Amino acid sequence: MFIGLVCWIVIGLIAGLVVNKVIKLRGDDPKLGPIAGAAGAVVGGMLFGLFTTAGVTVFDSRSLLAATAGALATLAAWHLARRASQT
Repeated sequence: MFIGLVCWIVIGLIAGLVVNKVIKLRGDDPKLGPIAGAAGAVVGGMLFGLFTTAGVTVFDSRSLLAATAGALATLAAWHLARRASQT
């Protein structure tokens, strides 16, 4: 469980850093993107474990893919909300 959680957080941080480099918003704190990505990755990984027979304690490529999807969905929502608030 612990290794899976750490990997989910690392995936979220990497996704947050990459998305922050690709999408630049004026006035956006550069630390918030990786934090949002990490939170989304943890939620995505946990949801994967809850809705599959694998459980939350499993560490495999499918849970990493679910964590990546969660991070990207969270980052997309974060940047859409930030863009809407700037206009």
